[in-house]
Amino acid sequence: MYAETTSSMRASARARASQPVPKPDPTADLQCLFKAYDAAWFDFDADAVAGFYDLPCLLSSLGGNASFTARGELRAAMARLFTHYRQRGLVSASIVDLKLRILAGDFARGAALVAQQCARHGDHGLCQPLYAAPRRQTLAHRPCRVVG
Repeated sequence: MYAETTSSMRASARARASQPVPKPDPTADLQCLFKAYDAAWFDFDADAVAGFYDLPCLLSSLGGNASFTARGELRAAMARLFTHYRQRGLVSASIVDLKLRILAGDFARGAALVAQQCARHGDHGLCQPLYAAPRRQTLAHRPCRVVG
């Protein structure tokens, strides 16, 4: 009886060893991060958008560069940006394509294609922001953050 149990245990261990163990998707937490980030941008929610950034951060655009060291100043800048968007008739912005690339074990880059919707004209246009996202082990609930 003991020999049968031992050999069946060995056989099942060999069978398990021969099956490939699926590797975790290194971009899964980034995809979750950008899905939530996209929802905040879609609603032009300055508080929520500012919460996704790691500080200090640098934001660069055609309008210039701005660096932020405090959440409140980043939130205020986002609120001004969203007010400007609304004045131009924009009602939402949403990521329609996202390419994630792991650059190192703890750092990734996201290249997005964002569609903007205008209340008066429907589709307003597309923009292509780039994001850097480090992995922060100390933030168990959100291991990746946007840095710029």
